[in-house]
Amino acid sequence: MVLDATMPRLGGLDALRRIRAFDPTALVIVATDEPDADLERQAHALGAAAVLGKPIALPRLLGALEAVKGASAPLAGRLLVVDDDPEFRQMLQEFLTQSGYEVRTAADGSAALKEIFEDPPDAVLIDIEMPALNGLEALAAIRGVAPEVQVIMISGTENLEVSKRSLAHGAFDYLAKPVDFQYLLQSVETAVMMRRLER
Repeated sequence: MVLDATMPRLGGLDALRRIRAFDPTALVIVATDEPDADLERQAHALGAAAVLGKPIALPRLLGALEAVKGASAPLAGRLLVVDDDPEFRQMLQEFLTQSGYEVRTAADGSAALKEIFEDPPDAVLIDIEMPALNGLEALAAIRGVAPEVQVIMISGTENLEVSKRSLAHGAFDYLAKPVDFQYLLQSVETAVMMRRLER
């Protein structure tokens, strides 16, 4: 994205700040009529890949893109997958890792709470039907330990009553197995975005 630094109403730096909050992986180059050391410093602090003076010569633009294209983009977000089924847990971990997320896993609610207490993720995907501390009980505990963490509940059956209870107790979303992976990805993306906007 090439972003003009001097736009009317919403200035370029304010726009850059909002873009980076919405999508930290976005590649943004700031263009300005009047190159200024302070503007350049602020733009880089907000995550701009480069600041170029206008009119932008094509070779300079291509050079800036070439310089940053090899750099690894930031991860899309940090997730914790909680499920007592190791195969399902691994499948979710692999899918979400390939989608650009940093993914940790836990086999039960107690292990999940320990992970969240030590290093809160952006979002938790947790199975409802687990032995000992089930998903609904874990949800209440998560809300107490880390209320800012978004929680997506996953159930082996589609149960409207359980869905309502989950959402009423603070879950961000409710999904039934077999999981619709396209919907799951949309839900995770929105949950991570909401978590970052609340920081």
